Amino acid sequence: MKLRKLDNLAVSSAIATHMSTLPKLAQNIALLSQKRATGEWLLNSNNSEWKLNFYRGRLLCTPGGVHRCRRWQRALKQHCPDFVPEETDLNEPWEYQLLNFGISQKQLSITQAKAVIRTMAEEVLFSLACHSVTGSRWLPSKQPNVEILLSLPLPSEEIEPSIKKVQHLWQQWQKANLDNILPEQVPVWKEPPKEQNWSLQKLLNGDNTLWDIAYQLKRPVTNVTLSLLPLIKRGAVELKEVPDLSSPIFKQRNKKVRLAIAGKSTSSNKQPLIACIDDSPVVAQTLEKILAPAGYRVLKITEPLRQMSALVKHKPDLIFLDLLMPDASGYNICTFLRKTPMFQKTPIIILTSRDTVVNRGQAKLTGASDFLSKPPEPEKVLQVIQKYLSVDRQP
Repeated sequence: MKLRKLDNLAVSSAIATHMSTLPKLAQNIALLSQKRATGEWLLNSNNSEWKLNFYRGRLLCTPGGVHRCRRWQRALKQHCPDFVPEETDLNEPWEYQLLNFGISQKQLSITQAKAVIRTMAEEVLFSLACHSVTGSRWLPSKQPNVEILLSLPLPSEEIEPSIKKVQHLWQQWQKANLDNILPEQVPVWKEPPKEQNWSLQKLLNGDNTLWDIAYQLKRPVTNVTLSLLPLIKRGAVELKEVPDLSSPIFKQRNKKVRLAIAGKSTSSNKQPLIACIDDSPVVAQTLEKILAPAGYRVLKITEPLRQMSALVKHKPDLIFLDLLMPDASGYNICTFLRKTPMFQKTPIIILTSRDTVVNRGQAKLTGASDFLSKPPEPEKVLQVIQKYLSVDRQP
């Protein structure tokens, strides 16, 4: 026990310095591994706090920082797209607990779970290099506040290849003079695109970060950013900040709302059907994770022009509608639905990242019932559904 305390003091003394380069980050990770340290390494950068959790020198998880939930969703889609963890109340770090639970329920393999941890760690290290770490501190602990599956945390020999990969990517980023760009930024069109068949065109919808686009195109984030750089320089595309997705952990107050609505919906013979018209599968999945536990069925429409027949066939009780989609405008779809007899009284909730007075006014003119901002927040989503479906609707 005394030796462990001495090791933790040595670690604290060694890493409590300012870090601005990846080599320094790598040196400190190697030190934590060598000391078989258990605890949490906190790093400060641009008003954000990043965390690296270690257990006996192995990397447990990398929570915190910018876009924590987006990072989690990307890693899941890349390595285990069929794994949809249930939303619940968990201790930190919830990413590790959800992976551990998936393994115990035989929904995930150890290989898949470790790949998720590795991918998230690579993104975190690269983002730390982009943001520049201004300070750090080590918080030792005897035992993490989670159940540990010893084969899941990454040992040093599995972390080293990831660090080398990130260092190579960062060298390319610097060589291309991309230092003033952050991978968490969202590129959006500032003027109508001239290239009609450009592969990136439909991805610049105001919701996809550079990380998201790189994942969808299966290309390094450096290559994606370089391909956009000419458009950014000439002002055709601008970079914006967007909020993170909602956390897969329900707060207690949200759970009460969810259970109250679930009690009403499950008393009916038929669960209400909620449609999500959005080209982003992430948004549809997020809504499903909010709605399914509350007793609702979800109809996902990612290509509204091609899937309109499905909307007519199933006739949802309420519709969430995005405004910006590659093949259709949410305003036009809302207008079309309001002119269709079977949807004239269907609640239509605009769900978009463009929450402005102009957007709200135009949405109202096209017949929208209500307006919510992205990312969808569980409590607000459930409350708006309760508002419009609290009274039994006539068939």
